[in-house]
Amino acid sequence: MSALKQSVKQSVLSHPLLFVFVVAISIRLVVAIAVAVFHNGSYFPDDSGYLDMAGEWARSETEDWTVGMDGLWTGNASFLVPVGVFFYLFGSYPILGQVLSVVAGSVVATGAVALVRPHVSRGASVLTGCIIAILPSQILWSSLILKDAFSWMSLVLIGLTLRWWNKQRNTVGWAKGFFLLACLTFYLAHLRVHTLITACIAIAISIALTVPRQRLARLGAVLILVAVMPISAGAGLFGVYGLPLGGGGLASKRASLAAHANTAVVEWEMALADTAERPPAQHVIKDTISAFPADLLYLPKGLRVILIDPLPNHLKRSPNLKYPFAELLLWYPMLVLGLFGGWAIVKQRNAAAGELVYALFVIGGLAIMWGMVEGNFGTAYRHRGELVWGIAVLDGIGIDYLLSRRQPSPTAVEKQ
Repeated sequence: MSALKQSVKQSVLSHPLLFVFVVAISIRLVVAIAVAVFHNGSYFPDDSGYLDMAGEWARSETEDWTVGMDGLWTGNASFLVPVGVFFYLFGSYPILGQVLSVVAGSVVATGAVALVRPHVSRGASVLTGCIIAILPSQILWSSLILKDAFSWMSLVLIGLTLRWWNKQRNTVGWAKGFFLLACLTFYLAHLRVHTLITACIAIAISIALTVPRQRLARLGAVLILVAVMPISAGAGLFGVYGLPLGGGGLASKRASLAAHANTAVVEWEMALADTAERPPAQHVIKDTISAFPADLLYLPKGLRVILIDPLPNHLKRSPNLKYPFAELLLWYPMLVLGLFGGWAIVKQRNAAAGELVYALFVIGGLAIMWGMVEGNFGTAYRHRGELVWGIAVLDGIGIDYLLSRRQPSPTAVEKQ
């Protein structure tokens, strides 16, 4: 038995990417099939709506779509078009769309292993992927027809592309890296423009802190991407049309997310009433700027919602809150380990790997962005998924740091 155990351990450590992918996709397929069989392929209003839209598009029944629905399709085309194509080719069977989410979620777990693999022990890299593979919320959101898993996948693949691009010194390699980033940012723009902008800021910070050569050229390239890619999704230059300008700004956005929700964390009735009439165009920027201090004051509460909730006193709001509350047994240790991982990266300073600095800043930026937007824990719990892959990467670094009491280095990969 001991020999068998050692053999299994050796196989897992020798093929961490394959092991994590198999674990992740197996669990997600089981959940996806269960949802398809017992819930007709959807579990929430959001995935049910996306399922209907993809089916209508596949059957060319879009003549009754409003301008808003057209915009919704364009803004989510990166995952809705593939689902629609599958429905067009094989029929509108929900499991076909769910399988795409399953694959995307499994790529996230595998990509996190690949991202952290050169910097930690093999055991820590496997644990990084397993955290994502078995975390209940990650399984659920990547087993439904939702855009979340595709957004996570984009963020992880950007990190891997950034690692490769930073190593390129010749023109051809530089151009290939820029092209890959352009493709990924275009893809992300048609999922969540605000996530794209946050990711591009994190890329720029990573380049500024870790790339000594061709820094200005790379920063200029990223500036082009963050300026142009939102236009393709109808969000305008730098995504300005996608910003909640005027009419209450972020307070209005929080209120709209909280409306009629049992898990609302803001007084949405009053906020919506105050912003029902949008101000004249000439006052939009002025009103947005004047509302910013209030948005900053809300941030601590928003960060609590996105990182800490639900608390025990919240459980009476909805019986479904018991599930995310139980997940806190895994989530809180992840956050603590992530702090150690983040500290280990900070200690590296300019010697830290660019992709790790990117991971650190993108999840920090996303936490702040979502913290200023969330007015309802229900949606915040799903949006928290954008942070999980990065927290898991920091966990891998943190585990190695605590066990070895030394900074992560490329040579750590040779440890068993």
